[in-house]
Amino acid sequence: MKTEACSWRHQVASGNSLLELVVSMSVLLAILALVVAIMIYGVRMFGHTSLRQGLEGDARRISSRLKKDLALSDFHTVSVQERLVSGLRRDGVGLGSLSDWNDPSNFQAGLGLPRWNRYTVYYATQEATGRLVRQDIEPPGIPLAGWNSPYSALSSNLRDDPTLNTSVVSSTVLSSQVEHFECRADVSENTVTVVCRLREKGQNVAGTNKKGDESIQFRLLLKTKNTWPDI
Repeated sequence: MKTEACSWRHQVASGNSLLELVVSMSVLLAILALVVAIMIYGVRMFGHTSLRQGLEGDARRISSRLKKDLALSDFHTVSVQERLVSGLRRDGVGLGSLSDWNDPSNFQAGLGLPRWNRYTVYYATQEATGRLVRQDIEPPGIPLAGWNSPYSALSSNLRDDPTLNTSVVSSTVLSSQVEHFECRADVSENTVTVVCRLREKGQNVAGTNKKGDESIQFRLLLKTKNTWPDI
């Protein structure tokens, strides 16, 4: 009888141990699943944050360069080329500029007015994901008083491959994530309005084939401060 009682107690103890093991494993698996879910969420949030920061950096760079170049230019030299790609604007804008603002020979004696010897051109390429290109153009045959009219070759010098454009002195890609780039010139105010939207796709959304994306849009109202005579 004693032997049977001991055997029964051993079976009960073994049963309790097995139940405890199953419960422990279930709890561990639940914790692991929670940790993995948190990690996936963290990776996705980090990806979106990185996308956002990259686009914001591009937006600041574009805004800074446009504000500086337009402020120094003369509205008489400004021209806009409208271009529509799949319902989105991929415009180009040209404006007078100087090769060296510290060179006295680049200014008219007595008047101190710039002899515009270059054009600065901004344009969005027409690729599926556009690039915003900034180029300094120095056409041949600069007049003695400088270029006091819009860049006549703007419409034909906005190629998707910037290296194919002519008379280029310098070239920079300010962003490779351009969806929309729209420019409008207002003669009554000597201003240029720019609307730019940047968009970039990121990693796949967990459990789907869709990619998360981030976009940012900004609007600039820019005034040319070297316009003479004033319009």
